[in-house]
Amino acid sequence: MLDTLREYGAGWLRHLGEEERFKQRHREHYLTLATRGAAGWLGPGQISWYDRMIGEHDNLRAALEVALNAKDGLPVLELAGTLAFFWYGCGYAKEGRHYLRQALDLDTRPGPALVQALWSDGHLAATQGDAGVAEARAAAIELAAAPGDAYALSCVRALRAMAGVIRGNLIQAMAESEPAYLSRWADEPLTIAKLVGLYCRAHALTVDGRIDEAVAVLEDARTLCDRCGEQSMRSYGDFLRGQAELGAGHLDLAVTYGQAALRTKRRLHDSFGIGLTVDLLALAAGAAGRAHRAARLLGLAQRIWSTHGQAQASVPALVAARKDCEAGARDLLGDNAFEVAYRTGFDSDIDAGIAYALEPEGEGLHNGLG
Repeated sequence: MLDTLREYGAGWLRHLGEEERFKQRHREHYLTLATRGAAGWLGPGQISWYDRMIGEHDNLRAALEVALNAKDGLPVLELAGTLAFFWYGCGYAKEGRHYLRQALDLDTRPGPALVQALWSDGHLAATQGDAGVAEARAAAIELAAAPGDAYALSCVRALRAMAGVIRGNLIQAMAESEPAYLSRWADEPLTIAKLVGLYCRAHALTVDGRIDEAVAVLEDARTLCDRCGEQSMRSYGDFLRGQAELGAGHLDLAVTYGQAALRTKRRLHDSFGIGLTVDLLALAAGAAGRAHRAARLLGLAQRIWSTHGQAQASVPALVAARKDCEAGARDLLGDNAFEVAYRTGFDSDIDAGIAYALEPEGEGLHNGLG
């Protein structure tokens, strides 16, 4: 019925010669909405903005499609890039890259819109495990940005830090994240790029065995998020804190932080964050000898990764940890029992699987019970 009414209205607009003007006004309205959402995302209204943008998703797609067909490529570049927070924070990496790549093919004029679109596409590519695209986008930002553009430079460094993490190059990750760390208390608006830099640094420190230093970085990042009431990026910090606690052998804390992260990621339908946190909970279960639970969570995580991109974003430390967890669970269960548990997780409804991952571990955490 709604489609019929929509077609009827569109027909009248064409008849009156108003269709193109209406499409332009529609596009401009949703660019304004996206701009407001981007400005409010790292703040206490984040969940409300998530709900608002999800409710407008079809209209956003329509505005993007109209912008793609415009003679000027700038409108689609502006809209697709401004929606960076939506693509990344709300689980739409594949769709975001679909529009961003088309927009970047249409308009390469240097300026803030190009910088933002390059940052968004590079960031999403990194979460999908593509270090090459992340570094290529970083190089393109350097060419597109105005001299002295501090925000653009922070995006370049964040992308190169992520590329270092993906390639297991801890020296690169540490070097590129250092400016974000040194400026973490600067009197300036908090950005996703700065938090990405801090999180890349924390990951590198954890992998290097410098757990206390990693925790200190994560505590600082949490303070920054809490100051503005932000939840999405804070939950990535909770995941990394769980990773650090797991590295220190603190299984209870690893589960506590992992489940805290998963609750937020579930609320935001963030597939990248959900995949990371379910993997973490599988590792904690495996380390506790809970082989059946570990196998089931590994299956669930793989199902989630298949909707996003490369599993574990191709990060060597995460890939190796998952392989070790799978091998340990197979040894305890045997191949047949492992496959049954794994398939149970993989085939389960994702919401039901997440509910299972969030079940209290209780006193069974260290006793090998599944």
